[in-house]
Amino acid sequence: MPVVDVRNAEQPLVLALDIGTSSTRAIIFDRRGRPLRDSESQLKYEMTTTPDGGAEVDALMLADLVGQSIDTVLARHQVPISAVGVAAFWHSLMGVDGDGKPTTPVYLWADTRSREDVDAIKHEFDAHELWQRTGCFVHSSYWPGKLRWLARTRPDLVKATSTWCSFSGYLLRRMFGAEGTSISMASSTAMMNATTQQWDDLALKAAGVDPDHLAPIRNEREPLAGMAPEYARRWPTLAQVPWFRGIGDGACANVGSGGLGPDRIALTVGTSGAMRMVRRLPAGTAPSTPESLWTYRLDDRAAVIGAAISNGGKVIDWFGDLTGSAFDSEAFRCAEKLEPDSHGLTVLPFLAGERAPIWSDWATGAVSGLKLATTAADLIRAGMESVSYRLGMIYADLATQTEPDHQILANGGAILRSDVWMQMVADVFQHPIVALPPDEESTARGAALMALEYAGLIESLLDADDPAGYGRKIEPEPARAEIYRAAMDRQNRLLDLLYENGKPRLDAL
Repeated sequence: MPVVDVRNAEQPLVLALDIGTSSTRAIIFDRRGRPLRDSESQLKYEMTTTPDGGAEVDALMLADLVGQSIDTVLARHQVPISAVGVAAFWHSLMGVDGDGKPTTPVYLWADTRSREDVDAIKHEFDAHELWQRTGCFVHSSYWPGKLRWLARTRPDLVKATSTWCSFSGYLLRRMFGAEGTSISMASSTAMMNATTQQWDDLALKAAGVDPDHLAPIRNEREPLAGMAPEYARRWPTLAQVPWFRGIGDGACANVGSGGLGPDRIALTVGTSGAMRMVRRLPAGTAPSTPESLWTYRLDDRAAVIGAAISNGGKVIDWFGDLTGSAFDSEAFRCAEKLEPDSHGLTVLPFLAGERAPIWSDWATGAVSGLKLATTAADLIRAGMESVSYRLGMIYADLATQTEPDHQILANGGAILRSDVWMQMVADVFQHPIVALPPDEESTARGAALMALEYAGLIESLLDADDPAGYGRKIEPEPARAEIYRAAMDRQNRLLDLLYENGKPRLDAL
């Protein structure tokens, strides 16, 4: 999406916050969803990981980074802001005490320490019923397993906790003093009933918590008011404008990339990866969640159908770090020049467990076919292909839910940096892909557009410019289809050899 100078921007302007798992951004957008020139502030951070599968971040540190990013943007541009929208990572869980102070770190989707508790839930409850009621699989990404794990291993933290919430809920409570989790955030916890949009009785039993200990579910359309004096003094220009509760980053990426309706699929590959489509689904309507996919919410009127993989661009970065080969290195350039599946390697890219389609907390990475002649370029190329195959499996399921003549809109910093990887995915899918511009901030843009709509500043999301018009179409190469299909089959045979029902086959190790 082209940037626009302040003098050419269409009023009103909106501030968007994008809180991701590796950075937080603040960006100003105009009425058409165009970012103001030099208005972005991005601050990076790293999650804390542990050998036993932990993935967490300090809540106070992250809240401070969000505040710093807002400070920077407001210092650069003294312009009238009419609303504030927030996009934040889905699935986060943290505890706060009665005063709203953190009692735990923020536990991220990649934290797999609750895998034994997830297995216990599957044994005690009907996992299929839970999936159909909540739209979410029984998996460590979600709250039920994490809450049971905390009760089992961190009883002191549980005792100190008054309320469990998402990070965005904590952040806005800190700024406005109002408890609450948006419908969009609650939908990604595996605790919300997908039909009633309230905490689900069966999921509460599975998690072992009382609903009084969960932040109440609030409609994201209702603006927050009454900014705390500390923040009102810090940001006087934002104190009286409507702020809206956090919406899941994946949902915002769909909105920001133009992935709306039954004929458009958004493909996002950053640290992880996902494919999603947005459909109108009014409150009170029971979704029909297809096999291997989940159903979350954009808001009370629209559902997000799709699936995610836990291992996207991080796999390529890991291979690069392992071999000392940065993205712009000679090894990476050699990897891009290799012929499809010419390296003889089969990779299971499960460095952080895996979500769709196997939903296994026990899966780990594997490389088969190593030889003395194997090079860093071979490993990088094989890693790119392995992730593409996992995305291809998601696409095969999601394509059954969309129109035959659909568009796939690609966004995300990992995949947009490599034309070869983009071509590879198109070849695996055997369907054209529209690559959005590399600097496109789809998630933040989505948060901005939702805030504009909720505040009544635009009539429809379709009032904004369509990012697809700025994209580059990549056609698949039919001659490569069979090569990649055979390689994907080989990957699945290795998976079947090493795992059964998502758990390692001990006799194969």
